[in-house]
Amino acid sequence: MSVSKLEDLCITRYLLFLEDACSTYIHLMKQKSNNIFSKCLPRILPTLKEQLNSYMSGTCSSSIRQEMLRRIISGEFPTTNHKCSYIEQNPFEEHSQHFSEGHDRLREMREHGRKCCSPCCTGAFIVETMACVIINDELKEIKIDLDVLGNIIERSKPIRKYLHFDLPAILAHYEASIRNQKDRNPQLERFIIHNTGLRSREFAGMSDNPVKILSVYDETSFYLTYPMSLSGSADQNNAGTLPFSEDLFERILQIFSYKPIEYFDKLTEIVFGSELRNYDRDDEYLIIRLFEGIGRSCNNLRIFDISGALHIPSEAFVFLFLRHPTQSLHTYAFLPPYEFTDEDNFLEFKKNFSSSEVYRHSWTKYCPWCEDEWAVNGVRHGADVILKTYPVIEDELYDLILQKHPTEGPKYLAFVVKASDLWKSVFKQHRILHRPPGPDPFAPGFVPPDGVSPERDGNSLWYPVPDPNNVEYLEQDETPVLTDLCEKLQVLKTSQMGPRHEMLPFLIAALPNIKDLGDMDVMQGLKFMKENPSIDSDVTLELEEVSFDIVAKHMSYDRLTATQWAPGEIKKDIGDFYLQKKERNASLSDQRKRIKEDIQMLAEFCPHISRIRMFLCMEEMPDFLVSDDTELWEGLKHLHKLEDITVMCTDWENTSALFKVVGPIVKKLCVSVSKLRSVLHDEMSMEGPAVDKIFSVCTNLQSLKMDVSSAPLNLSETLSPQLDLSKLRKLTLGVYLTEKAFDWLWEKAVNLEEILVSNICKENVIRLFAPSSYQAYFSLEKVKRLFQCNRMKKMTRMKAFMCLKDIKAAEYLVKSLSENSQHLEEVGRLTIRVKLPEENYATQEELLNAMLVAAQEAEKFRQDCNRLNFKVLYSFEKKGVLQSIGNGNFFDNPIA
Repeated sequence: MSVSKLEDLCITRYLLFLEDACSTYIHLMKQKSNNIFSKCLPRILPTLKEQLNSYMSGTCSSSIRQEMLRRIISGEFPTTNHKCSYIEQNPFEEHSQHFSEGHDRLREMREHGRKCCSPCCTGAFIVETMACVIINDELKEIKIDLDVLGNIIERSKPIRKYLHFDLPAILAHYEASIRNQKDRNPQLERFIIHNTGLRSREFAGMSDNPVKILSVYDETSFYLTYPMSLSGSADQNNAGTLPFSEDLFERILQIFSYKPIEYFDKLTEIVFGSELRNYDRDDEYLIIRLFEGIGRSCNNLRIFDISGALHIPSEAFVFLFLRHPTQSLHTYAFLPPYEFTDEDNFLEFKKNFSSSEVYRHSWTKYCPWCEDEWAVNGVRHGADVILKTYPVIEDELYDLILQKHPTEGPKYLAFVVKASDLWKSVFKQHRILHRPPGPDPFAPGFVPPDGVSPERDGNSLWYPVPDPNNVEYLEQDETPVLTDLCEKLQVLKTSQMGPRHEMLPFLIAALPNIKDLGDMDVMQGLKFMKENPSIDSDVTLELEEVSFDIVAKHMSYDRLTATQWAPGEIKKDIGDFYLQKKERNASLSDQRKRIKEDIQMLAEFCPHISRIRMFLCMEEMPDFLVSDDTELWEGLKHLHKLEDITVMCTDWENTSALFKVVGPIVKKLCVSVSKLRSVLHDEMSMEGPAVDKIFSVCTNLQSLKMDVSSAPLNLSETLSPQLDLSKLRKLTLGVYLTEKAFDWLWEKAVNLEEILVSNICKENVIRLFAPSSYQAYFSLEKVKRLFQCNRMKKMTRMKAFMCLKDIKAAEYLVKSLSENSQHLEEVGRLTIRVKLPEENYATQEELLNAMLVAAQEAEKFRQDCNRLNFKVLYSFEKKGVLQSIGNGNFFDNPIA
């Protein structure tokens, strides 16, 4: 028995105190309309925070708060003291065994009590309120990567469906903490928000609207009013929020837009999931504002993972990496006319304008968007706050629109930037308006120029140039163009839906140390660079991980995302442009030639690649990849650091030629095969690949992960005895594995450390509609033979989902692993069949005695497992007479 640390005991004691305090606060808030303590309520949470702050600060405070927050959201709270679970304290049977009516009443009370939806019974908001007290600027990590509510509200509560973890309120208190802290920057190092389960208001309104449902009863309306009060209590200027993804996004936006210049200087990792929504075009500036804030405030960011977001517009990355996007890009774009409004001369673009009014920037004409040291903010009043997106498109498409629409084209392309011009902006210094020498208007000794009358410019005066059509702009050598994080960022995890491939030249130029661009179509981006004469493609990339589609699937993504910026008049032109690009290589031979050249190009540009993720989607061209066409993949031989490959395909045969080329060098392999088939045509599933053939071509594998939909991995008929699996350390098979293949792998993989097999079957094929007919069961003799072949001395996680014929086989398996695997951490899940020796017994006494023996064996196995220093996961499968004794007995509960 391990002894708890004093620090852990103190944390436990404080958290129990805090739970009581927060539960009392919630109860008082529910009754505040007629409560004598209503005037004290606003001081309760601030007092709890002040109490904690008065006893902790610095590194100690950071580590203790981190541990408290982890425990608060882990499921440890709320405790049973603050939610009704109806767990038996004194079993009724021990005192009143003869009162059957009492049993029925107890059962009725338990079932009704467990469904009570009152906040005092659900324990709702206790965890969130505790977290609001704990969280402050000293935390080094904010990590919410699961639906925390699942650990708080019992599944028996009908109201659970309409509730969500109030993460926006917690972040509101964190935002208030960093705003109120004037002496130091936040200590945050990792900010991870994804898989929270929060829905948008729009989606919630499409199904059962939780706001409408919870507002029906007075008892449930508290679930709507309390989140508003909790988030609003963070700061007097803080508007209340509800647990929706829009409110979460708004809180994140406020956190990163508070102090924009190098504020989160310790933050090195940010992860966002689907909570980072892609808003409609009119609201898209919110995402861009967020990226702008991150770019300015997180100067040491190393990892930025947005792969869980459905789609992030390419323009957002412009604001992430360019320090002053408008100053950098307005000189390349068509611009609408501008005007000055109100008495402060606020600068704005005209909302309604004709194509004839659109103009291009000129370095000899005055431009209010260019820097002017005589303007109070460096640019005219309004130019520093106007946020305009700059869609980035291919040069060829840009020229095509102007060609097809010579009159209206400039209007359609207002603010749009060619990909080559975006790339050029990285290397081009900003220019500043040339003014007469001497002090500026804000310095002592300034002398106004003769004949120039000042104009209103916000709260200041601005002196116009004598001749707006004859000015000069000077380059600023010392002005940085990119944000500071560009130099530090190494991992930019993106999804296939953004950023688009034409952004690659800009990203490469802006991010000198980038190693991974996630699922961005790097291959298509490289091809775009190589074919564009305006972009210097004589570069060697430092990328270590890339993703690509081997067939032109990127064209589908192009058509989905390419028109989001465009007015309706040219959407069809853009769609036709990408459709024609796809048809240029429509024949099979042209496609093969293109792919071969693209792979060679990838190896040429990215010689440091160590990991490749590829998608072999062959549904449009099923005959494209053949098993003996190794020439297609020859370019990968030049990637001398390549050792990790992930392949997603629709047919196992698609990978044969690939593995013949890269097999000898790959050390880590992940393959997912999802072949389309008609299960109604034949009850028998397809056969899967032979697992020994994988190791015959991939001779240096250390890790193998496979998922083949409904197809068992088996062994080939001609098995080579020379195959060496001694290098294999980790094996993950989310598939059906034949018993014969499992035996072979167990024998050969003598240095295996981790194994996960989801199902072991008897045959090479399975019956989809009779799953129990193919399940393999291991007898005691079978288990003994396994350990005679390989004692698994290095095993740490034996997570094979094995079915065992009886408890004796399970006992031998667990005992053998315990004796041989010195570093074992986990075993299971095991399914252990339990049945009586006979099917029929002469007397009831004989039957009860047999059942008692079976129960004693099961209890002994449970006690033996509890004494081990590793975890054993198992469940019992009742057979024969035991199936008829009903539920709720010892054998029905899975045991860990």
